[in-house]
Amino acid sequence: MARCISPHAAYSLQVIEGQEQVVVDARGYANTITLSKPVIANFEQGGLLDHEIEAALEKFNFSGVAEGVNPLTTIGSWDSEAFVQKYPDNEQNEMLVQIDQRLKHLQELHPNDFLIVSPPVAARPWPKYDEFSVEDILKFQERLGVTPEDIRLYEVANANRPEVVYAMLALDDPEGAVKYADAHPVAKPVGGLTEYITTNVAEPAVADEEVIEVDG
Repeated sequence: MARCISPHAAYSLQVIEGQEQVVVDARGYANTITLSKPVIANFEQGGLLDHEIEAALEKFNFSGVAEGVNPLTTIGSWDSEAFVQKYPDNEQNEMLVQIDQRLKHLQELHPNDFLIVSPPVAARPWPKYDEFSVEDILKFQERLGVTPEDIRLYEVANANRPEVVYAMLALDDPEGAVKYADAHPVAKPVGGLTEYITTNVAEPAVADEEVIEVDG
């Protein structure tokens, strides 16, 4: 997957060209048949992650931004993994590979227009994190003082459970959580997990709940 940012909030880039074929029918008329639609990366303002903001401030030149305007409001982002969700399940992986490979080539051609940002290497939030259920991760995130960003980055780089990623975004970046849920319908938790998020995001878990061992 590739996360891309651009200094232009509404930047648009044709990643893969569409394919058409001219077919002559029985009456001798030529008709154009669409074999595949083009892949267009339409960047949107907002939804930036912390490391993407750092990359933007380091890479892009904001000298043309009007005085008093926050330069971060001029940055657009686009996510190839979110984009391929519109394809049938059996086509998503192949399309993702094609798009990401093409993006790497296009970045060399347009270095000032967009940047592929790699996620930072994230440390395990706590020693036995990988043994915790989704519910327990949510329950102990606040109690252990681990930031949602740290958990989300580690989760994306490892198990990548949509429910955990969504929940951490809901705590840290509500706007980003909405966009993530739209692209990953399975991410939006149901049942007890939904109840936990809605009741505990504003009201941290109390200290006398069950104790779960988090280290060796």
